[in-house]
Amino acid sequence: MKVQQNRIDSLLKVPLSVHIVIMQDGKVLLQKRHNTGFADGMYALPSGCVEANESIYAAAKREAKEELGITFIGKDIEFVTTVYKNEQKEIQSWNSVCYFLSLKNYQGEIINMEPDKCSELSFYSLDSLPENFLEVSKKGLLSVLSKEPFLDFAFV
Repeated sequence: MKVQQNRIDSLLKVPLSVHIVIMQDGKVLLQKRHNTGFADGMYALPSGCVEANESIYAAAKREAKEELGITFIGKDIEFVTTVYKNEQKEIQSWNSVCYFLSLKNYQGEIINMEPDKCSELSFYSLDSLPENFLEVSKKGLLSVLSKEPFLDFAFV
């Protein structure tokens, strides 16, 4: 049993996140990160980490409610792509797995539920996305639009 536990302890543990793509009239919903400690000032898709014992769909549902004030039922959201991210920086490096889901229908009005973490919430035309668009969100969005099921890339 100890050998098995040592093997489990040595495995790579990576954070999981969900990223929600909401399109409206050829535009995509983006939020400008603020006061989060990660990528502040950058635009990103609505997103968040998957919590322990939570499914990908449950995480997306929770994040949609927490960040946007909307709800949806299972048939309204579609898993589209996975991005495996290997980020290498001078100080540290890490890996993560990002799940991108496309939300087709929802109930409620989209509002900024976390103004302390999001300074702007707006729809942007696909041909004029902000320059300071978070790279993983950008690559994930492009994969969703092209229906590419998996993307493996490194940030250096």
